[in-house]
Amino acid sequence: MKSFYICIATLFMGLIAASAQALTWQGVSFGSDTQRYTFPIYTSHDLNSDLSQIREIIVIIHGIQRNGDDYFAAGEALLKKSGRDASEILLLAPNFPGTKDVAKGFDLMPQWGARDWSAGLDAEINPFALSSFKVLDDLLLKVTEQKNLPNVTRITLAGHSAGAQLVQRYAVLNQVDEFIRARSMELR
Repeated sequence: MKSFYICIATLFMGLIAASAQALTWQGVSFGSDTQRYTFPIYTSHDLNSDLSQIREIIVIIHGIQRNGDDYFAAGEALLKKSGRDASEILLLAPNFPGTKDVAKGFDLMPQWGARDWSAGLDAEINPFALSSFKVLDDLLLKVTEQKNLPNVTRITLAGHSAGAQLVQRYAVLNQVDEFIRARSMELR
């Protein structure tokens, strides 16, 4: 059987095209009291529920179309094909809203220009400076808190097209890599 990670490259685009199910996202709150923001994330488990059974986190970053719902559906399909126990894996697909995504319900959230998010730039619409790198830092810090997910040992970030560009840039420029590894978690 091919591993889950090899299947991603082979099947991803076909599964995105086949995705027709309407998915809902969860608004996740990040930041400090003075700089709090809500960000849309498609997730396989409610982030406010008991997540003690989770052993691994997979974060999938969408491409230029900002269609996190399609990427999430593709990730779920790949996970199912892998034969792995989905109850132990937290699949996340953040959706970087663009200024044209108001119809999706993202109007009260940070919004980026068409390609700005993939370069790690600040949101165009937000009351304070907020880069897409900072969003990923905040997301990873939240999901690696020992009290919320005490049994996580591996975190994988994957992206396609503009999402892959963001992941590559983030791998070099993130602010949390060493902190997460110090918690004895593998980050790749």
